[in-house]
Amino acid sequence: MQPGDVNSLFARAERAFLDGRLDAARADLLQVRRLAGAHPTVLHLLALVESRRGANEAARSAFEAALQAAPRDAGIHGNFANLLSEMGEFDAALEHYRRALAISPTFVDVRFNRALLLHKCGRHGDALADLDRLAAVKPRDSKIQSARGGVLRALDRLG
Repeated sequence: MQPGDVNSLFARAERAFLDGRLDAARADLLQVRRLAGAHPTVLHLLALVESRRGANEAARSAFEAALQAAPRDAGIHGNFANLLSEMGEFDAALEHYRRALAISPTFVDVRFNRALLLHKCGRHGDALADLDRLAAVKPRDSKIQSARGGVLRALDRLG
């Protein structure tokens, strides 16, 4: 198979993932991995596919392999943190959010998701600090303002 064929196969896997055809995306990604090796982009997408399929341990393995290949990829850290949060592994999730933000401090989705998890963990002051930072950049974002309102309510700052 030529390199262009591997790229076409990966593109097909991406389309299948976006279309919700997870089994097809997984099959294509496994083939790409066999042909091209453990590329972090392939492993990252495979982790997302496995996560959406509900195969959390397979997703964890793919995220760990992706981070082995690309330890400074903020997107991989952020998505791995999302999975860990869903699995109830809050401390590990917060650590990966921290790593993602150390690499990319302006990563809005990571900071927002971390704020939600901090709030869930009862760390309302830390959550508010993240949300205030986001609100300074995106003051009209209703999602940020809504989350901020929930945190302020938890802090009994109703005024």
